[in-house]
Amino acid sequence: IGVKLTQTDTLVLPQFELDSVQAESVNYQPAVVHYIRNRAAAIAKGITLDVTIYDRSGNAAAKIHKENVDMAPNSVMPLAVLTENSGLWDNRDNEDSGSGTDLQIGKPSGDLSPGDYTSEVTIRQDGQEQTFSQAFTIGSVQAEQINSAMPGTADVPLNRLLANLLIAALII
Repeated sequence: IGVKLTQTDTLVLPQFELDSVQAESVNYQPAVVHYIRNRAAAIAKGITLDVTIYDRSGNAAAKIHKENVDMAPNSVMPLAVLTENSGLWDNRDNEDSGSGTDLQIGKPSGDLSPGDYTSEVTIRQDGQEQTFSQAFTIGSVQAEQINSAMPGTADVPLNRLLANLLIAALII
């Protein structure tokens, strides 16, 4: 059972801001996480969020749309945009990509691409709309660290692999 106590009849509206945008590993998957803050002492209910991430040339590399999101007062909400099926992937394994740094939406190959991006976040609630834009950079070292955190990307020594195959053959 929840109780809401107020000390005034004055309506307090949520006040949103975009704290930061950064590349991270979320549940062992590369993602771009947006930290959205509600600075007011007001519950935000039924928020609609639209996030579009643009690459350096202005092409949309990733998009998400969320509806009916609630946010607590005086809080920060991490909103992750998973890079799977977005243009934030390095397409070096695609035959069409050419140089290996082309960004194409919907053709993931498994690696987060380093580069300069701009994220645009639009928050809608009760007929009000706020839009925030923030540039961010994914460095090559950062991309490599995030990519190596994905399952199945750890290097297995050849002798260990051969030993496991030999044991499996002996058992059969």
